[in-house]
Amino acid sequence: MKKNFFKFPFYAKLYRKYLGNRIYIVFFLSLIAGLSESFGIAMLFPILNGLDNNPPINEIKNTSLIEGFDISLYINKIISSTGISDPRIAAISFILSAFLLKGLFNFISLSFNAYLRGELLSELKQKLLVAYSKMDYKYYLYRDAGYFINLVNDQITRALQSFYFFTQVGIQFINSIVYISLAFLFAWRFGIMSILIAAFLLFFFKKINNYVRHLSRMTAVENGILSNFLIQILHGFKYLKSTDQIKSLKEEIDKSIYTLSNNQIKTGIAESFSMSSREPILVALILVIVLFQLIFYSLPLAPIMVSILLFYRGLSAVLISQRLWLNMLEFAGSIEVVDEEFINQKKNEEKNNDVEQNSIIQNNLDYEKRGIKLKNIYFKYSKENDYILRNLNLFLPEGKSIALVGESGSGKSTIADIITLMLKPTKGEIFIDGCNSKNIDFQKWRKNIGYVSQESIIFNETIINNISLGNKKDKNYNYEFFKKVKKAAEKANISEFINSLPDGYDTYVGDRGVRLSGGQKQRLFIARELFRDPRLLILDEATSALDVKSEREVQQSIDLLKGKVTVIVIAHRLSTIKKMDKIYLLEKGRIIQEGNFRELSREEGSPFYKILNLGKLN
Repeated sequence: MKKNFFKFPFYAKLYRKYLGNRIYIVFFLSLIAGLSESFGIAMLFPILNGLDNNPPINEIKNTSLIEGFDISLYINKIISSTGISDPRIAAISFILSAFLLKGLFNFISLSFNAYLRGELLSELKQKLLVAYSKMDYKYYLYRDAGYFINLVNDQITRALQSFYFFTQVGIQFINSIVYISLAFLFAWRFGIMSILIAAFLLFFFKKINNYVRHLSRMTAVENGILSNFLIQILHGFKYLKSTDQIKSLKEEIDKSIYTLSNNQIKTGIAESFSMSSREPILVALILVIVLFQLIFYSLPLAPIMVSILLFYRGLSAVLISQRLWLNMLEFAGSIEVVDEEFINQKKNEEKNNDVEQNSIIQNNLDYEKRGIKLKNIYFKYSKENDYILRNLNLFLPEGKSIALVGESGSGKSTIADIITLMLKPTKGEIFIDGCNSKNIDFQKWRKNIGYVSQESIIFNETIINNISLGNKKDKNYNYEFFKKVKKAAEKANISEFINSLPDGYDTYVGDRGVRLSGGQKQRLFIARELFRDPRLLILDEATSALDVKSEREVQQSIDLLKGKVTVIVIAHRLSTIKKMDKIYLLEKGRIIQEGNFRELSREEGSPFYKILNLGKLN
């Protein structure tokens, strides 16, 4: 695809994808504004004709390309139709009206342009957030947070700028056609030369266009890289500051900033050359054409002057559109990157099972047979990788608790991801209450799951909003709702702490819970999951960041859930797994030992016994 003005339809199609045919309304309004201005300029003809000893309008030689069409006669008819004796006064009235009309339609066009930019902002951000909520977990794992945040914030903002310049390019292009077309009616030879000049100018600036567009794509990518570095620093600020290690990341950040700065300078220089050279080149070429017309064709001054004005406006519009095209290309990389992300999101969208009727809990199944079964499970992320899980078989009965134990990389968290159906096994089957996972609605199943990770997910909100996570019934919280929130807090052993706060449940916890201790954040996290009344609760190293007292309190809340909620615990602490109904010891993706704590701890010489005696379980 050619990287010049011929790519305009490509961007038109791109923006039409999100805004529909409404983008053409802007161009239609601008067309009316351009026609109004052209008509006003044409009305200068009788005024200029009266300033010199020129013959009357109806006696001027026809300079139009169209045989039998004499624009001077048409202007004379329009002037005469007003009934005003002095044609100059009539012409001035038309000029004033034409430019007022132009101003009105320009205002409407620009206002509608602003409305479309607002619509584009809403459309892109909402659509991208919806796409994120549907993306496959594997796709997420191969991207970083900076990449996604950069798209939603920076790149969409730049895409709006691109759209603005895109519409302005279209407007100037329409204006150039209107001005030059009308000028043809006054002096066709002048028009042909002007078109040749316009073509020359566009070709002359083509290389600059391509260069700026390339810089735009590089800038869009580099913004994502820099965003990711900044997010990492902010997330780990306390650690990096305490250990004076911010400098260790500074070299990469400086490199990214230098690249962005360098791209900005190069883009600015290219745009400066385009802007500064535009007018001198244009004026010089027009003067050459005027001299050519006067010397070789001896045309009257009036049509030549009107033609000069129209061609100057037309060629100026061409060069302005060239400058605006450069501006658009500076930001065009952003809309291209965002659009590519939508395509990638579509390819990597999590495909839910097409099931008309799905019941997660099979009411016709005996309670003893309900639960989660993994049968002959193998898993690896790609064909090139080794298997993370190998021939894994386990059954988690309804209301029971299990612990997954093993060294890092043994596959514990991967099992949890497979049970939540975030990851699909490479081979093997998953059964929930006897129902194959291929026949289960992912979203319905996940609504039954509570998930507590090692890193506390706390929002810069009140405690009550953190627990309910937007599930509030109304602004003032009705009694039943508040009762449910308090019950969840009590189960998580955090209600006493909340009640001791001056604002209680309406206390703001700060960004990522900065005003809370590690144990308080984790218990608040657990309270949120318990608020949802989960059928399955997964605790992935959930107590590893807690002190002994906090861990004991959380453990008590877990013990209270026995028989009511199915619990999966991934942990290294002895106190956390001791009371589990069953413990699975994993090694390199395989279950090498299983049983309750008493059984496993008595098998002298067994892998679990060795781990226990070596103190690997704290």
